[in-house]
Amino acid sequence: SEAAQSWAAANCNRMLHNAAILQFHADEPGTQNGEPWRTNVGGTRYMLDLCKKVGIRDLQYVSTAYVCGFRDTPALENELDVGQQFRNAYE
Repeated sequence: SEAAQSWAAANCNRMLHNAAILQFHADEPGTQNGEPWRTNVGGTRYMLDLCKKVGIRDLQYVSTAYVCGFRDTPALENELDVGQQFRNAYE
């Protein structure tokens, strides 16, 4: 709501985003419609837009370990995409 956004603008200088849905299989396989994209990608975009709109420059984002796909080596934060295949829609 506009009231909640006004309150955040007046009272917050950082935001913590850790909301997600831990649904491994897509509602609509082969597309990026439905879950888990709606909540995990769309929700993160919403938080970025909200922070920009109300002037919050510090967004802390919490993710999960379920992003590295099939790997037989350690998955480092700066190596998330090394051409690996993924096990499910969540990844």
